[in-house]
Amino acid sequence: SSASSSSSTTTTTVTPAAEGLSFAERALLADISREAKRCWFQDGSRSPQIERSFGMRAAASLAKLIGDLLQVTSAPAPAGGRLPNLAELSCHDRTLAALANLLGVDLESIGFASNFVFELHDCGRDGGLQLRTFYNGDPFFHSGWGAPRRPPLSEKGPVVLWENLPKGALPFDLFLSHCDRCASKMAHHPAEDSVQAARSRL
Repeated sequence: SSASSSSSTTTTTVTPAAEGLSFAERALLADISREAKRCWFQDGSRSPQIERSFGMRAAASLAKLIGDLLQVTSAPAPAGGRLPNLAELSCHDRTLAALANLLGVDLESIGFASNFVFELHDCGRDGGLQLRTFYNGDPFFHSGWGAPRRPPLSEKGPVVLWENLPKGALPFDLFLSHCDRCASKMAHHPAEDSVQAARSRL
């Protein structure tokens, strides 16, 4: 870097190193970026807790929408008509992080085009409707979805790393009730009341 000064002003110019960043420095910056993303909504302590995080406030409406869309696909089709069997929602990585935190999940990576997939399966009278939840954190690096996992769906307790979640499906009713419960709580949150009051004045 170089600096020049006069009696009234000081100007500092920073120029990049001629050799650029080393591979180790680039890897360090990538690690810092991933850690910052993990803490967007998640409790930043060593043992992050759901109740100290902000996923419910940030993603309650989105979770309710996902639950409603899944309900539509499972409803009986109208006479002579068809119901959609696929719904796609697009969002920023920050929104994905908020949704993961609402589910009680810690995502190690939120790369470009990361995505959740929620599959609803009718397992008949014995199993009922079962939800399989998948996550792909780096589609462009061919990471794949792997096995479905069972998110905690709790309002208290530890945030669990995605890779450490139990594998398998969970009853759709559990997912739906969690989404509805979060949305209902936020509907009566002081921050939401302020938003509604501001809208009424428009």
